[in-house]
Formats: sequence, C-alpha cells, structure tokens
Amino acid sequence: MSSDERKRLVIGVVAIVLASSLMPFADDTTPLIPVPTHNFVAYLFLSWGYLLVLPAVFAVSYWAFGKRGTFRALVLGAALSIAVLNAYWIADRWEMGLDYPGARVTRAVVIENALMFAGVIALAGVGVLRGSRAISSYAYIALFVALGWCAFPLLGRVDL
Repeated sequence: MSSDERKRLVIGVVAIVLASSLMPFADDTTPLIPVPTHNFVAYLFLSWGYLLVLPAVFAVSYWAFGKRGTFRALVLGAALSIAVLNAYWIADRWEMGLDYPGARVTRAVVIENALMFAGVIALAGVGVLRGSRAISSYAYIALFVALGWCAFPLLGRVDL
C-alpha cells in the first residue's frame, strides 16, 4: 500500500468516526442527525465501541479491494446498491416517519440522504470515467461517511 493510499485510509477512518460520533448527541432523529439504524443497534450492544465497527469494515475492505483493478467499478456498484437499499428503507418507513418524528423532519432527512447519495454516486462515476483510483477512494470514504451519518435513518419511535 502506497503512502497516498495509507493517507486516504487514515482520512477515511477519521471521517467515518467523526460522522458516526454525532449519533449519541441526538435524543432522537433530527434533520442534522438522522440516527442510522445500524449505528443505533451497534450502540445498544457495544456502547461507544460502535464507533469502531464502520471504520473497521471500511479499513479491511479498502485494504482488500483498493489494490484491485476493479476497485473503481466496485465502488460505483456498492454506492448504487446501497443508495437503492437506502431509498427502499426510507420508502418503507415513510408513514412511520410522518407519524413520528413528523413530516418536516422526515422530508429533511430524505433530502439530506438524496443529496448525500447523489454526491457519492457522482463522485464514484467520475472515478470510473476518469479511471482515477484516488477519486474512487474518496467516493468510498464518502459512502462510509453516509453510512455513519445519515443512511438507513431511524424513522419512527423506539421505546426501550
């Protein structure tokens, strides 16, 4: 792994930890902190250790796939797949979101997710079109930041 790839790996891990660390500061889903469901579940089981899950998955997968010639296509495919699953997730929970936390918050979270994933897909597409491993690496980082910050939002009430 080259020094540039190591730098991108460190940038990715730090960015993902920062994006994921917002969740405990919200008591509930808010427009700026939409509480990803997978982070919430990991937090229930691991407490603050949940902050290590996404960065670890990112680091291992980046190390395993980042050197392959198909990396750019893998990033674009992963971004498209996760964006479609995220859109389905939101559509499936739309009514719960309207009931709680409300229409304004739900619409804001949807717009936020749409913009984030549009940016990730655009960046991944540019990486493929230009044949740039660096751009694709930043798209991969952005994909994991989206997973840590806003993807698969917790729409509806959770009573523990």
